[in-house]
Amino acid sequence: MTRSLRLLLTISVAAVILAPTTGCHQKNTKEDVNRPAEFPQLASVRHVYVDQLGREEGSDLVREKIRILLIKSPRFKVVELRTQADAVLTGVAGVEKSFHSDRDGGYTHFAGNGVFRLVDVKSTETIWTYEYIRGRSRGSASSRVASLTVDQLHEDTKRADRDAATQGSPRRAQ
Repeated sequence: MTRSLRLLLTISVAAVILAPTTGCHQKNTKEDVNRPAEFPQLASVRHVYVDQLGREEGSDLVREKIRILLIKSPRFKVVELRTQADAVLTGVAGVEKSFHSDRDGGYTHFAGNGVFRLVDVKSTETIWTYEYIRGRSRGSASSRVASLTVDQLHEDTKRADRDAATQGSPRRAQ
């Protein structure tokens, strides 16, 4: 068995064993979709300011990718000034680079990281949190951090919007 085939087999077995424990590959069930919103204050958020995400390597790239994904979203408007926002997305994100070598050569591995908070501008309360969980994927680590973060924000916002609509909660003026 060649070295690359053994490596591929090892990675495949590890992915199958670890996938249920990481939370990265879990599908939403009907129960998940119908559960009450964990972050009900998201229903009032329309305008988002994306703050600096630390000084880690790759943090600026993750920030811009999050901004672009939110700009493409019909649910949110990204604003350039903190004072124009309903909420500020802040936290720390980046991409770690590690080098691995053995007798056959070496390779560079990139792994994304991120811990995020959405803070209501008026009350200064944290109204949403998310911690990126590393996983193996194709594409860049920064893109994975950004897309999973925005996907989770959208999912939690849909629940909050649904609950606000059924309870008749007032929303902020748009």
